[in-house]
Amino acid sequence: MAKTIDNMTRAEFGEWLRQQRKERGLNMQEMAKQVGLSAQQLQNYEHGGVVTPRFDGVLKLASAYGLDLSEVGNVFRR
Repeated sequence: MAKTIDNMTRAEFGEWLRQQRKERGLNMQEMAKQVGLSAQQLQNYEHGGVVTPRFDGVLKLASAYGLDLSEVGNVFRR
């Protein structure tokens, strides 16, 4: 089965976020500012450490990365 956002684990999603940030040539502080999260919050997402995310954080990530909110939400339902 091909990996898509909606069938990734939190750790895989975090790695995907990190890769997307690096492809944009941004460091964590720059991406956090662009997304509207703190650098610590973004780091938590990237390391798969967010078990129960805040809706506004997921919404900001989905918007910044051009993702469907339902796909991102599925990552955190497992």
